[in-house]
Amino acid sequence: YIVCSQGGPVSLYHNDVKKFETTTYGTLTTGESRADNFQVLDYVDGSTGLMKFGTGDDLQIYHDGTYNQIRGTGNHNMYFYTNNTLRTVIQTDGHLRPASNNTYDLGTTIDRWRNIYTNDLNLSNKGGANDVDGTWGDWTIQEGESDLFLKNNRSGKKYKFNLTEVS
Repeated sequence: YIVCSQGGPVSLYHNDVKKFETTTYGTLTTGESRADNFQVLDYVDGSTGLMKFGTGDDLQIYHDGTYNQIRGTGNHNMYFYTNNTLRTVIQTDGHLRPASNNTYDLGTTIDRWRNIYTNDLNLSNKGGANDVDGTWGDWTIQEGESDLFLKNNRSGKKYKFNLTEVS
């Protein structure tokens, strides 16, 4: 049924459960909403199609004419879930990290990243053990002008790779 209040909300019910209500700020929908060929145009600010979420518009999704953007404007981490499980986090300081230690891979045995561009390469299996001698390590590979260096972060020892020029 429909309930219309003079100077107040209009409410729609299904099986005695309120599903839709008009409010001073727009509308409130309870439950799942579905639409075919749904487009959000000129939403919120009237010109950009900007969608805002959160009490302080902390999450914004829009296209600026050139780029698709998802913006977290508040001081909140961004969480990414699959199968109702937290998998990846973008922290407020910009760091991208897995949601749990030693659980997720970057790429697969079939689908691999072509190149990884990084400064120092930090390698550690702290909290686990390797399958060769059962120990754990914490190493950093650093590049010099003509050499590669390997630093053992546990012992503090430093090594230089012996390289042989091939061409």
